[in-house]
Amino acid sequence: MATGPDSASSSCSRTSSFPCAVRASQTADLADYRLLRSEDEFWKPWFEAAGLDWPEPERGPVFNDSSHLVQAAAEGQGIALARTSLLGSDLRNGVLVRLFDVEVPAPKKFYLVYPARTINTAKLALFRQWLHDEIELDRSLATPIAPRSVRRSKAKAGV
Repeated sequence: MATGPDSASSSCSRTSSFPCAVRASQTADLADYRLLRSEDEFWKPWFEAAGLDWPEPERGPVFNDSSHLVQAAAEGQGIALARTSLLGSDLRNGVLVRLFDVEVPAPKKFYLVYPARTINTAKLALFRQWLHDEIELDRSLATPIAPRSVRRSKAKAGV
């Protein structure tokens, strides 16, 4: 992470992505469902992690805002590949469910940037610990309701 001469930074998340939907019943075969897409996060890495030899989907809606992607999934418009950092309360409240235990690292990383002079202060240490705890809480809530394996259909999603 590049910072200015008077600032410092530290990585503050290990964000990952996984499919989620409004109902767990949408998991019989991903090829049977609309896959919601994002302009900057792609399905292909998740397909590979799940052992699927599928190309990047070419059909279906594309969202340029990840929060709109998550909202569309919550409204039942399809299955979203979403980041843990965006799903905490929706998973916790049962609005969305995590469909599979397969996840991939998200393409974006998040950093906490702060004035270098505060690096050893108690206030920064407390804030960093609180932030870390909140991120870990969100991650712990992102576990599947019932771990499912991915059905490896010969059909290819969204092609």
